Amino acid sequence: MGRNQLVLIFGLLLSGSVFAAEYYQVTAPSCLNARTNSNRRSNVVDCVPYNARVQIAGSPTRGGWVPVIVNGRKVYMHKKYLKSAPAVVTRPPVRPPAVMPSVTEPPVAGRPSEVISGVGPNDPIVTFPPGARPPVVIPPVVTRPDNPEVLTGGVTSPSGPSAGTGTDLYASALSVMSEGVIPPGTRYNIGSPNWPKIRTAGGKLAVDFGGRNKECMCTSGVATAIAKHFADLSNTGKLKLEAKHVEVLNSMTFHHAINGQFASTAGLFKELGGTAIKSGGGLGMNGVFAQAKRGDIMVIDRKNGSGHSTIFNEVRGGKACYWSCNQGSPKGPSERCESISSFSHIGITRFPQDLAGLPARLEALGSDRALTQAFRRSNSYPTRSVAWDSTLATPGNRQVAAAAAGEEAAR
Repeated sequence: MGRNQLVLIFGLLLSGSVFAAEYYQVTAPSCLNARTNSNRRSNVVDCVPYNARVQIAGSPTRGGWVPVIVNGRKVYMHKKYLKSAPAVVTRPPVRPPAVMPSVTEPPVAGRPSEVISGVGPNDPIVTFPPGARPPVVIPPVVTRPDNPEVLTGGVTSPSGPSAGTGTDLYASALSVMSEGVIPPGTRYNIGSPNWPKIRTAGGKLAVDFGGRNKECMCTSGVATAIAKHFADLSNTGKLKLEAKHVEVLNSMTFHHAINGQFASTAGLFKELGGTAIKSGGGLGMNGVFAQAKRGDIMVIDRKNGSGHSTIFNEVRGGKACYWSCNQGSPKGPSERCESISSFSHIGITRFPQDLAGLPARLEALGSDRALTQAFRRSNSYPTRSVAWDSTLATPGNRQVAAAAAGEEAAR
């Protein structure tokens, strides 16, 4: 190497024109909070998706908070969910001075970044290096209770294997948010009276979700996804629904069954020709999840005594990912991944595959007073009254209302 070249390189190093930036890579399953300060009480200003890289802006604090740069702003993220990423060397094209025409350092193009934005008006905009572009994140994001720094909402658009044409409720669940039936960011309220109703608008079926505030809970969120799915099937000509069928869908029978506990939703869809399996009795949760497909209805019983009604997406790294109206921060309709180790039981219900026979089953359900009364007692609806399937691929057999009532009386 000539003397002139050494002088040039030394000068560039002194001037800072050659810079090796250090980065972290996000390892949280979905998103990681970026905060204004190095504590959990500070404001969250961004949600940085899994695998995205952020530039290090200083040393970690004693509490494990790392200053990083996101969108040109210094923020703090927790080091527990970050890993070291290869440094990026930024070097502009070098033009040799006129006095040293023999120096022919070739230009090195800078690495352009990509700006990814979410689908909602309040989505953060995060800059990512090439090759690290994540899927579009569906708002809003929510904080998992057992670790406030790992955001479990915004899991992404559907990724698990689908339950199949006509039986996959997941697209309908996401459209509940994107079409503003229950807008992203709506508050969770377990005492909210809001409940979906199907109505006719411009010759098509549409779903309305009650009052101005649109506050929801898990069962009303799932009921809205189900109503939206029925409406979508009708509007696309896959399902022939008349006014009498819509009346059943808007009835208190449907309301009580979906708003009930573990078995009532399964019992309802078994009546309509769907299938349902549950953990227990030789079929563990792993066996249930092995059969579950994106768009199935999943009802969770937790070890702490609580429960949750959801639309299943996929199992990812020991967590079940789903859509529902969730508790968290922010509260409301969102996607989430939750540790399976916190579950005690799960039930998976699949929407009926026989769309041609579904209207007749709806009509029969609406005229069955004994069954209607059974569902109105849905909070005490016995698990054993459901003719649980051994596999979700088996067509559902219609439950006999008298047998269900007899078993409930004998319980």
